[in-house]
Parts: sequence; structure tokens; C-alpha cells
Amino acid sequence: MRKLAIAFILLILSGTAQAGMVTLNRQSVVEDELVLLGDLFLNTGEKATIPVGYAPDLGRRAVFDANWLNRLARAHQLDWQATSRFDRVIVERASQSIEFSAIEAELVAALGLAGVDTDYEVAIDNRGIRLSIPVGALATVEIRELRYDRVAGRFTGKVAAPAGEPVAFAPISGRVFETVDVPVPVRRIARGEVIREDDLAWLKVRAGRLTRDTVTAYEAIVGMTPRRALSPDKPVLGADIQRPVVIAKNSIVIMTLRVANMIITAQGRAMENGSMGDAIRVMNTHSQRVIDAEVVGPDAVTVWPITRLAAN
Repeated sequence: MRKLAIAFILLILSGTAQAGMVTLNRQSVVEDELVLLGDLFLNTGEKATIPVGYAPDLGRRAVFDANWLNRLARAHQLDWQATSRFDRVIVERASQSIEFSAIEAELVAALGLAGVDTDYEVAIDNRGIRLSIPVGALATVEIRELRYDRVAGRFTGKVAAPAGEPVAFAPISGRVFETVDVPVPVRRIARGEVIREDDLAWLKVRAGRLTRDTVTAYEAIVGMTPRRALSPDKPVLGADIQRPVVIAKNSIVIMTLRVANMIITAQGRAMENGSMGDAIRVMNTHSQRVIDAEVVGPDAVTVWPITRLAAN
């Protein structure tokens, strides 16, 4: 029992001594501009508040190696010595980062005040802008020294945070692109389908990416059918669509000729596909004569007098 008691006492004394030993604080986070002795070493007592160096910039890290720590311990008479050259302390300056979305939103607002009054898309050259500000500061930004070249569509400036009393700055530049709202499919539309209004949605597209054949009106697409499958979220070209085919090539049609008070009908064969209102070639199945006729419905064409057909 006596031996157990002695061992227990020694264990307690050993733990107390261990608790009071000066040891490294290998990972340290500081909020102020100065690094204190207590940020690098534990159990330094009243010496913990002694400044020993400058903290790294906001959001940055600094490494204090074994040689520097040895000199520091001797200078302040600490009972500590590095056990290997790998002993070190990493000190990180506490900070918060400004979200890129906040920078982008503030830039769009500033460009509006600078005279960009049309629908536009902003392309920032450096999307990796990183602004670190002190913990507890308001995460706000402001755009300074903004210059906008209306002809070239380019801008330059400086972003600062927090707004009002900034401590972090970064250059910012990029280009402004005019945009146009165009109707695009919301799903894949197969050839032959009739396009409905709920098959389309509006999408902002850079004006410079549109061609003269790009369809920009809803009503010009609704009711049409694709010549080839249409992909979702892609602008539609006029050449991509057509009116639905109501008469298929080689199908039998009824030809109607109206002359004065007389109506003459005959059977014909369509020589090509036709949509409502199209003029197509039709062969009279009796006479084998090929004539031009206007599509007026499924399997129905009207043969007009030559002058009117030409005008139509």
C-alpha cells in the first residue's frame, strides 16, 4: 500500500510539472497585428503578453522555425530548447473573406451609375480576387476609381473592403457585353414536333453571339416544327424551323380550281412536302401534268389562275 501511495504521489507531481513546462503552441491564430510570446509558447506566465514580432497579413500565415524559436526562448529566459530542426510554429492571421458575388454585384451597380444603361453582362478578367478583412468587420465592398470606355466596352477600377474604411484593396478590370433576351427551348424538341409556348423560355445572350438569322420573338417559333432536333438553352435560327408539314411528298391530294362560279376538283400527287400557305408542285394523276398549287389544308391544295398563283 505504501508503494502504491508513493507512486500515486509521484504521478501527481509529474503531471503538475508537465503542466507547468514551457511547450510549443504549434498552430496559433492571432487577430491583432502583433505576435505575442504566448502565441508561440504555452505556460509562459506573465511573459505571455510580450510582443515578439509582427503578425502576417490578414488571411496569411507565417512560419517560425526552430533556430528563431531557440533564440527567442534564450532572449526571454524560457526553459525551452528545440528537440530537432523540424520544430516550428505556424501563425495564421484570423480574417474573413469577401465573397466574389458581393464584388460582382457592387461592380454591376457602379457600372450602371457610370452610364451603362442597357442590358449587359459583365466579364471580370480576374475572377480569383481575394479580399481579407478583420474578423468582426462588416463584409461590404465599394468600387473606386472606375473608368469605363464605352467604345471598347472595357472598364478598370479598384475594389476596396470594407466600404467606408477599407483595409484591403485589389485592382479590377474586365469587359461589358450588351445582351439580348431570346427565346430558347427548355427541352430537346425532336424533328416533326409542333413547338408549344411552354416549350420555350427567355435567355440572356450576348448580342455579339447572335446571327442575323437568330429568332428573337416567341411568336416566330410557337406553332413551328424543327427541321432538325433543337437543343435546350440554345438560340433558334430561322433555318432550324419551318411550318408543320401538312402534305407529305408523294401523298395523294385533292386539287381544287376556282374559276368564276365554277369549282373543279381532281386528284393529284404531291411532288414535295408542303406547309400551310406553301406553293408546291403537284402532278395530276390523270393527265400526268405537273402544276403549282397552294397548300390550304391536310391533303388539300388550291390551283389558282396563273397570275394570282405567281403573286401568292
